[in-house]
Amino acid sequence: MAYPEIVLQILLENHPELLTINISSTHPQHRWLLVDREVSIPDSQNSEGRWSVDHLFLDQYGIPTFVEVKVSSNDQIRREVIGQLLDYAANAKKYWPPQTIEQIYIDSFLEKEGNPTQYLLDFLNGQDITVYSGYWGEVSHNLEIGRIRLILIADQIPSECLDIVEFLNTQMASAEIWAIEIEDYVQENPILIEEISIIESEITSHQVAKPDYDLLYSIAENQAGYFSTSQAFEAGYSRERLSDLTKRGQFIRIRRGIYRIRHFPSSRFEDLFIALLKTGSHSVISHESALAVYELSDVLPTKTHVIMPRTGSRRRDGIQLHTHKLQEDETILREGLRVTTVERTIADVIASGISYQHVQQAIREALQRGLTTENKLRKQAERRKGRVTNYISQILGDKSS
Repeated sequence: MAYPEIVLQILLENHPELLTINISSTHPQHRWLLVDREVSIPDSQNSEGRWSVDHLFLDQYGIPTFVEVKVSSNDQIRREVIGQLLDYAANAKKYWPPQTIEQIYIDSFLEKEGNPTQYLLDFLNGQDITVYSGYWGEVSHNLEIGRIRLILIADQIPSECLDIVEFLNTQMASAEIWAIEIEDYVQENPILIEEISIIESEITSHQVAKPDYDLLYSIAENQAGYFSTSQAFEAGYSRERLSDLTKRGQFIRIRRGIYRIRHFPSSRFEDLFIALLKTGSHSVISHESALAVYELSDVLPTKTHVIMPRTGSRRRDGIQLHTHKLQEDETILREGLRVTTVERTIADVIASGISYQHVQQAIREALQRGLTTENKLRKQAERRKGRVTNYISQILGDKSS
């Protein structure tokens, strides 16, 4: 069976039951929840991710399961892949904060249909939301104490590799390693063989069009080097090609569906770029988040504030969505970010209830640094009326209001 690794990766995503074909029927039956594919794992506290594990699964007991797919023709299957799996386990345990796996799981639903909470409850056969939160608590606890599962899955596995796996399992108290050979199982299953043929055909059709790197670069250049999966598709990249170039280090996977071209440095506003790419091409950073971009006042936003079209409104974790209308002269580009102008930002935070002292501080700092003018602020006040007009007029010392 000479299938490319990407084919086996997709097959495993569609058929996670392949992970247990070697497990005796006397053992408890595992059920598998795919957290995501191509999950980045850091090698230091501030690392953006040195490795990318093929699949991250959870079972019904909340045990993090790292899966690496290899084919027998790959020399790494001899010994190197075992080292890779151990790297994944050690560094994920050390550098992933609590809730990391939960956030990866939630982010994975940005590119697929369904509700992540309900999907997990169905997987756990539970309807009470406490089951949901309790499960993620168990996942975090398992990772913290090193209760982790590492799985190598391949068409054929060399005997020396099996010997290493057997030895390690006798030495490790909490973690375990499985080596699963699937060639015979697949060859005896005509449904899987047919599905592999379909997967290969789809990959081939995606590879007919040559990816346009110049187009992708021009898109990313205007976004401080960041781009979304959909933007990569527009430039002719297939999901498989995107995955391959990420593994080679040309692209850095930041979050599910969000990448950065490697030679662009990480932006101090990375979370804001992620929010814009998640919410669409017409979204704009606003309110307290825009104040932070301009470095005005001491307000520390607890969420990323974004204004977007009403038709595009959809709940996003960690993002506060607003659907106000914007005039053409109320947005600008700043450090690659689409952001509301200073005067529009000040009007928005006044309307949302920010304290008078913070507004006063923001206006004074903006005027001192030449980020806006009194005339622009008064013009914005005329558009908004009410509280906005009162605050701006009072701060500017305009007693005529």
